[in-house]
Amino acid sequence: YVDNNLAEDQKEIQISDVDFPATTYMNHDATADVLVQSSYDTNAIAVLYAEGVRFSTQAVKLQKGYNVLNIELPTGATGRYDYRVAITADGDYSTSNNTYDFSQSVVADLKVLLVSNSDEDLTRAREIYGSKAEITAFIRDPDVPCTVEELCLYDEIVISNCDVRELHNYTAFIDSVEKVVSRFGKSLVTVGDLKIQNKTDEILT
Repeated sequence: YVDNNLAEDQKEIQISDVDFPATTYMNHDATADVLVQSSYDTNAIAVLYAEGVRFSTQAVKLQKGYNVLNIELPTGATGRYDYRVAITADGDYSTSNNTYDFSQSVVADLKVLLVSNSDEDLTRAREIYGSKAEITAFIRDPDVPCTVEELCLYDEIVISNCDVRELHNYTAFIDSVEKVVSRFGKSLVTVGDLKIQNKTDEILT
């Protein structure tokens, strides 16, 4: 490891981590942020392999310490793809930790859950998301999905101009929304007044 067991005359680089979206949408921009540690200033070559085939090659200049490389990922077709990032540099005495494997899913349609009291919100949502989104709308319907399993079916949850306390099982709904956003990477968008700003309810807080 670069930070704890190198002699001063040894040169070493390593990939410490890769940050990437586990799921993205077809033809949307997606990148992998590759964290590279280096014990010296050097030129390096970073290569991205997609399904075992070289997809891109990038010449980079590494500085001693931490470096972040941004590598574009292909999103032209749907499916689950296995990637490998590999990095090489002149003088690197060991090839350990020079590769990192990860997988990403590319999906065609964005699945959106809209909870609102307004038909206009549904019209606006269709305009914003376009034809590639599948929108399930609960307009003035308090019987919304409230379990983690149900909410995980959606990529984005939009709550617009409605009093969340009027939803059936609203405490379970809020708790499940928190879980799918924080643990499963779903998106939450809130619009307008959700009637919670002056409440002391711990769940709403």
